[in-house]
Amino acid sequence: ITSTNITNWTTAYGWGDHSLAGYLTSFSETDPQVGSNTINYIPKWDGSALVSGTIYDNGTNVGIGTTNPGSKLHIRLSGTTILDGFRLQTSQTTGEDWYIYMPSTDDLVFRNDVTDVVTIAKNTGNVGIGGDPGGDEKLWVTTDGTDISGIYVDHNKTGSGYAYGIYVDVDATYSGNKYAYGISSNALNNGGSYSTYGLRGYATGTSTGTKYGVYGFTGGTGTRYGVYASGDLAYTGSLIHISDVKFKKNVQSMTGILPKLKQLNAKSYTHSTDSKYKHMNLTKGNHYGLIAQELEQVFPELVIDAVHPGEQDEETGEFIGEEIHYKGVKYMELIPILVQAIQEQQQMIENLQQEIENLKNK
Repeated sequence: ITSTNITNWTTAYGWGDHSLAGYLTSFSETDPQVGSNTINYIPKWDGSALVSGTIYDNGTNVGIGTTNPGSKLHIRLSGTTILDGFRLQTSQTTGEDWYIYMPSTDDLVFRNDVTDVVTIAKNTGNVGIGGDPGGDEKLWVTTDGTDISGIYVDHNKTGSGYAYGIYVDVDATYSGNKYAYGISSNALNNGGSYSTYGLRGYATGTSTGTKYGVYGFTGGTGTRYGVYASGDLAYTGSLIHISDVKFKKNVQSMTGILPKLKQLNAKSYTHSTDSKYKHMNLTKGNHYGLIAQELEQVFPELVIDAVHPGEQDEETGEFIGEEIHYKGVKYMELIPILVQAIQEQQQMIENLQQEIENLKNK
């Protein structure tokens, strides 16, 4: 629109003098300036002109920090600090910040303010919570002194079926001598006077079913223990040995036990203090019992070949020593043998008493 155009419109249409009426009498236009741009870059306004931005769009994929996007959105970081990644800041007055970035290790890190909260290791995908991922562990949790639990599971289930707080399924196939753990637990308490529990089991509820605080069982081949304790074994209830007749076959009465018992030699002894047995936690002081190798000559059924796990690292729980093979004694099964021996001896006493009575009456 020019002043000449306005004059011509005024003459042609008899509008009068627009300037006196306060209408538009002149107009000037400045076209937007287009600065230097690079193909495929989405332009941005720098205050005076449109220039190349940082977002690259090839018509298929979008890239930030890269001109060769391989995905629908491809972001290439410019450095290895939190300032080179993503930042999310709360709208609250706390000013809380979350960052996602990749340090020089090429791991993926989630940071809250100044603390790396979650780290995902490159190549392996191992996850570290509260610190870097461990060695070969898929999940490594590191806590500080204010945390009560490293992992806490609160699982509420209704309906039918099973409920697991934690379910672990380990399927290990080794070519050499390796150990497999369903769950490995290690507790270290360096302060205070409270007790320390490596593993604690507690079962309760209003159901009418049986409650098992800890239930252990084994399968497969080789030496098997449902429960194995390295150290003293204590209990406040009853130690129940299976004895129901429905589980027994080939039931026979015992005879001639007393002569066999006379071959046994009761001993007093102390346990070895050899350092290679230290991790077995053998009890101190004087003890009384039988020598397994001697008992085996008389009652071989009462002697078993047992295996103690190798020495473990106190912090990692890894085995650092060889298994210890030894002979053990099933002392509880000596009880019925002693009962039979007492009965045989009692019968001998009664027979002798009868003979004495017969002699007196002659």
